[in-house]
Amino acid sequence: MSGTTDAVLAVDIGGSKFIVGFSDKNGRILYSHREEWEDVNCGEKVRAQLMSGIQRELESNSKFNVLAAGIAVPGFVDNSGDDVKISTSLGEMRGWPLGREFRNRFGLKAFANNDAKCCALAEMWFGSCRDCDDFLYITVSTGVGGAFVLDGRLYDGAYGRAGEIGNCYISREGRQTKRGRHGTLETYAATEGMALNYIELGGEMPCGKARLDGRYVAERARAGDPTALKTFELEGELLASIIAQACNMLDIERTVIGGGISLAFDLFREPLEKTLYEQKYWRDGEFSVVPTVLGYEGALIGAATVALLGIGEHLSRPGPAHRRK
Repeated sequence: MSGTTDAVLAVDIGGSKFIVGFSDKNGRILYSHREEWEDVNCGEKVRAQLMSGIQRELESNSKFNVLAAGIAVPGFVDNSGDDVKISTSLGEMRGWPLGREFRNRFGLKAFANNDAKCCALAEMWFGSCRDCDDFLYITVSTGVGGAFVLDGRLYDGAYGRAGEIGNCYISREGRQTKRGRHGTLETYAATEGMALNYIELGGEMPCGKARLDGRYVAERARAGDPTALKTFELEGELLASIIAQACNMLDIERTVIGGGISLAFDLFREPLEKTLYEQKYWRDGEFSVVPTVLGYEGALIGAATVALLGIGEHLSRPGPAHRRK
């Protein structure tokens, strides 16, 4: 198409918002727009708002020749049949035929995956792991998710559920989840869990319009609040314990931490590394934990990566040093 730029449509579906963007073939976001959900409890409203938002962005960005769409989903994606179906806690949606709707409404072929897996692919092709074939990606924000890349390939597991780091068990008599389970990592390490940790350790509730969340605890920690600093110490210990077990079982080379917590990596790096040294079997200097270099756009770049791979676009990366010899 004359006068247009080839691009893929990237959609990052989050718990409180969604972002629609366009990416070139190098994973560079050319444009993006964020929109807050109006009602996350109603599946019909979520679907309607998402599709109308995408329609609006496609119409107002006709300078892009859209090759395909990629969607990062906070939940499960079924790619086993002829259609792409998603299931997510947003509006308790189950088996939504997203692929069919994209074809019918936008004339686009859609590719989707779990948001953490999308982020792992983004790290592999455009981020911190272009030189690494065995790593764990962890995202920590309103929830805790994860994904493994093993031997240079995204690892889905037997039923597509690999990487559910947030559901790993850390305490027999811990906090209860909405599904009745006790003591999972997410109930302690996600934003809400961090806030509860801060209060339980003796922290003070915020005044005025400030919200009790991870950002508030980080601000208090940077201001020297000893309780907030202790909260981040606990955060590092909890994440390190799970990372250490992943290392012991899978012998991974690197862990990338994404999500909002990555912006406060300096506040929990020391306790994380100390706990890793105590719990990781191999005490060598080859393994590393790093914050994502993709920042807030990680999931959006991941959605674009899923689309690029889906249409068979040739992506290049140097790969591990020992395989380049």
